[in-house]
Amino acid sequence: MKKTFIFLFTAVLAVTGLCVFAGEDRVFSDNENRQLTVMDDVMTESVRTGDFQKALTEYSSDQMPGRDSLMALATAVKKITGRKDIGGAYIGRDGFYFDKKLEKDINSERYERNLKIIEKTAGNYPEKKVTVMLVPGGGSVYSSKLPENAELFDDDKMYELAVKTLSKCKVVNMKEALIRQAEREDSENLYYRTDHHWTLDGAYVGYEELMGKKCPYEMKEVCSDFLGTLYSKVLDKSAEKVVGEGGSLDRIKIPVINDKIKVTTDGKPVEMFDMEMTKEKDKYKVYFGGNHGITQIETGVSGKGKLAVIKDSFANCLVPLLAGDYKEIVMIDMRYFAGDMDMVAGDADEILFLYELSSFASDSNISKLGL
Repeated sequence: MKKTFIFLFTAVLAVTGLCVFAGEDRVFSDNENRQLTVMDDVMTESVRTGDFQKALTEYSSDQMPGRDSLMALATAVKKITGRKDIGGAYIGRDGFYFDKKLEKDINSERYERNLKIIEKTAGNYPEKKVTVMLVPGGGSVYSSKLPENAELFDDDKMYELAVKTLSKCKVVNMKEALIRQAEREDSENLYYRTDHHWTLDGAYVGYEELMGKKCPYEMKEVCSDFLGTLYSKVLDKSAEKVVGEGGSLDRIKIPVINDKIKVTTDGKPVEMFDMEMTKEKDKYKVYFGGNHGITQIETGVSGKGKLAVIKDSFANCLVPLLAGDYKEIVMIDMRYFAGDMDMVAGDADEILFLYELSSFASDSNISKLGL
C-alpha cells in the first residue's frame, strides 16, 4: 500500500511537470492582473548568480496547469479551518477584503526620502501652491471590518512625519476625513470590497478636502460585477455573488461630466472614461484606460489655471472631478515617465502629489524628478 501511494504521488508530480513544460506558456493572468513568467524569461537569467533557479521556480508556479482552480481550492480549505489571512489579504466582515500591509512592508527610509523630495520641489517653486494628498488603505478607514487581531502598519506615525517634513506644502489628511464620512449612516462604500482602490464616493471626499467645497457632479453606475486586485490574491469563489446573497461584487461609478474635454495619454487621444474596460477583468481602468506616463486634459474652462498632478492610480478617479476647476490638468505617473520636474510643472500654477500612502512609501520613481 505504501509503495502504491509513493508510486501514484511520484506519477502525479511527473505528469504535472511534463504539463508545465510541454504546454503553451500563459503570458498574462487576468485574475492576478500581471505578466506571468515565461520560458524566455528563464533563459535570459544567469545560472551563476542564482537568478536562473529563481526564474525557473517562478515559471513552474506561474505555468502550473489549473493554477487558478488550485488557488481557489486552497482558499476554500483555509476558510474551513478559520483562516482570515490568505494570499496577503485579510478576509473581513460584510464581504470586504483588505490589503495586508505590515510595518515590515513599509520602507521608512524611502518614505522619508520621498517626502524630502516633495519639500525640495516646493522650495524650488515658491510661486506655486504645492499640495500633498496621501490616501490611507481601506483597512485603516474600515478598521471595524477587519478580522479580529488583524495587524496593519502605523499610518498615524507616517502622517505625523509628513506634516513635520512638509512645511512648505499643504498636507491633506485624508484619513480623518474618510473615517468621518465612513461613520455616517448614509455613507456609501468609500473603498471597493475586493480592490485596494477607493471608490468614486471616496474620491468625492478627497475632492471636498482638496477644494473646500462640494463636488458639482452627479454619479452614474457603469458596472456592477467588479472583482478587484484583492479578490485576485484570494480567489474566493464565495465572493462571486451580489452582496445581498453573501458575495462581494462591486459597483463602479463615474461622474456625469457633460463638458467637452480633450484628453491625450502619451500623445494619443483617448476618452476620459473608457467604457470598453467595463468588459475587462480590471474594470478600474474605466478611468482613462489605466495608467500612463503623461495624461493631458484640456477642459476648456476659461479663467482657470493649470494643475500638475504627480500620482499613482488613486488619482485616476479623482482627477476627472477637477475638470470644472482648472483650464488644463496634466497627470504624471513616474513609473512610466522619464522627464524631469520642469517638464511636468514648469508652466503649472499648482502641483498636487496624490498617492495611496503605502504606495508612496515604496515608490522608487519619485527620485526621477531630478531635483
